Amino acid sequence: MWFVLTLLVVGGCLLPSVRCQEKFSNMFIHSMKKLKAKSQHFNLNFTEWGILDVGANSGDWSDMMRKQIFPSSDYFLIEGNSHYEKLLTTKGYRFEIALVGDIENQIVEFQYHSLYPTGGTFLPEKIDKTAKGFHTKKLSMTTIDSVLARNNVKPPQFMKMDT
Repeated sequence: MWFVLTLLVVGGCLLPSVRCQEKFSNMFIHSMKKLKAKSQHFNLNFTEWGILDVGANSGDWSDMMRKQIFPSSDYFLIEGNSHYEKLLTTKGYRFEIALVGDIENQIVEFQYHSLYPTGGTFLPEKIDKTAKGFHTKKLSMTTIDSVLARNNVKPPQFMKMDT
């Protein structure tokens, strides 16, 4: 039995960004707890779920899910910015540092800021080579399917994408 959970944020948040993120996080946790409670009606066992976190950053979302909602699930994280490799290693998740897209082995320019590594892009129309503090490096893009196959990860039942 497959369930699809879709979250849609309509309109902008008029609160300062940290407050907006906190409000969204609380709303998301509440929704996930409701999903977990309703799943008992269908005899779903969340401990058997595979969870894929694409755009994992520092792994905070997976930490929150593991702590509050799915403590026994099998997590796999994908993050495009190698800045987070050391931190993710210390958290004990299985993960791969990889830029994912729709084409395997395509060389792309990845632009990121060394002081603000929470974001980056390899979309050509978004890269500004004259912006101060930004670095660009050429990397090979891969697909999510390839990452999962390389790491012997079963298809996930739940996927978070922050890309």
